[in-house]
Amino acid sequence: LLPRGRPMQHSWLTPNAELREAGAKGRGVFATAAIAAGTSVSVFGGYVCDLQEFHRLDEHRQTHSMQIDDGLFMVCDEGEEPADFLNHSCDPNCYAKILTIDGKKKYDWH
Repeated sequence: LLPRGRPMQHSWLTPNAELREAGAKGRGVFATAAIAAGTSVSVFGGYVCDLQEFHRLDEHRQTHSMQIDDGLFMVCDEGEEPADFLNHSCDPNCYAKILTIDGKKKYDWH
């Protein structure tokens, strides 16, 4: 836990976006204000697992994970965080950048 009893999160979402209903897709992240090009929108974290472990995960955790290399996946925590709901787009205006912080890979969405 962080100071004041807040749980530590594995991801971060800009204050200029929010998680909300996305119709048939379930939930998604939407901008609530203009976000300048090159600004971090979200940072996705979790733990890394191989393909065998990935296949043992439930459908929800597989859906809210990201392949980061051949046979390696960044998997979200068991809870849900807004960054878990960044959705695929056929006309993307955001991209992922890999960061290494204290030896751990993080994915920063710009």
